[in-house]
Amino acid sequence: MIIMDKKYDLRIIELSLHNFMNVADGRVRLSCSKDKQRNFGRSDILGIYGQNGSGKTAFIHALAIIKTCLMGQKLNDEVAAYIKKDTSSMTIHIGFSACIDENVCDIFYDVTIQREQDNNQAKAQISAERISVCNGKNRKQTCISSDILNVLRPKKDFNDLLKVNNIDLQVKKGIVQSQGRSFIFSNELYKSMETIKDRDSIRQTRFILTQLKKFATEYLYIIGIKDIGFINLSILMPFYFHIQDDNTHSFGTIAIPIDGPATIPQNACKTAETLINDMNSVLTFLIPDFQLEMKDIGDELDLQGKKMKRIELVSLRNGQAIPLKYESEGIKKILSILHVFMGAFNDSSMTIAIDEFDAGVFEYLLGEMLEIFEKSGKGQLIFTSHNLRPLELLDKEFIVFTTTNPKNRYIRLKNVKSNNNLRDFYYRTILLGGQDENLYHETNQYRLRYALRKAGHHGEN
Repeated sequence: MIIMDKKYDLRIIELSLHNFMNVADGRVRLSCSKDKQRNFGRSDILGIYGQNGSGKTAFIHALAIIKTCLMGQKLNDEVAAYIKKDTSSMTIHIGFSACIDENVCDIFYDVTIQREQDNNQAKAQISAERISVCNGKNRKQTCISSDILNVLRPKKDFNDLLKVNNIDLQVKKGIVQSQGRSFIFSNELYKSMETIKDRDSIRQTRFILTQLKKFATEYLYIIGIKDIGFINLSILMPFYFHIQDDNTHSFGTIAIPIDGPATIPQNACKTAETLINDMNSVLTFLIPDFQLEMKDIGDELDLQGKKMKRIELVSLRNGQAIPLKYESEGIKKILSILHVFMGAFNDSSMTIAIDEFDAGVFEYLLGEMLEIFEKSGKGQLIFTSHNLRPLELLDKEFIVFTTTNPKNRYIRLKNVKSNNNLRDFYYRTILLGGQDENLYHETNQYRLRYALRKAGHHGEN
């Protein structure tokens, strides 16, 4: 029985992909899954390494899709392109651990997404989904599911609801599905479930759905390459933030133009001031003699007569102000993610996933940030990287490698001794093998040289 009046912490323990992008099958269990207490209150890290195009970004994309499903939002049409070629659907499985005081139970969500050809409907639609629960003593039990043949299951739990609202639920499900949204996490289903107040199983299911949605909305941050793209163009600065104290709990992203002075709402200005003040207390130790400042240029009114603030973001170095757009991509990357990194460092409920965490970041600084998070952090950090410095610093259980086998895409290295340097061990494995799967498609240098030479002389006979 899940107690519903306690604080409910969640942590990801596993993720599996089937027919997702270039991953025919791949499963990753995070290190915290091996601990019965799931390491709540201590940091948990997952670093994913491998050659280009081997499934690292696919892992981050899958987490972003899970976040969208749990929030009850519409899947982007581009999700249909993630379904592996020559297949009609893909499946994502994710496991969470929930901690209520010292009691732990595991919650699993399975979702199947199919490609839709009707141009009048969403191109990516959810054809089946299921929530299961396991408290460690009993077998995994289905809490709620929905698929093509069944509006809701198990029928013993939802019989009263189906008796009264069966046709109505079928119609609602059809509408939700055609829009590319999750039916299980839809407001339409939640409101229907509220009408059945005297069944404990439905009350418990509603509670689980609410907590998963809360986690996805407030405590799970996915930062992909596209999200950082505006930084590289020096157009926008997306600040990911999580502000929580006794009086305030705000979260999300503020995107502030940096190609010149910007006009933003006054409430957004107050939030930006708070997160900048928070970050400046840490920035001084990350980037020597660096502080971030938001210059107040004055008040304005928008077309609706609403008060706005005219501001400009500048960096301060030894007291000299420089427009933020002229700073390096690495500094802007650090500024963009720093506040949620600080949040996950201090909050065991938070999970952040960052694609190409190392992009533009000095490798020694990257290693220091990860080492400090491992030793003193509380939350969960998932990242992909090409920089191998973290392999020398992090516990080997925090590192997963992609393989050349699409049917077994993610593995941990075996036979790594405590005195082995994981970076050197990884290089030797690439060159000499020794694992159950190959980790690298070897480059044929002769053919590559020939292709480059031929391409450079295409106008000659």
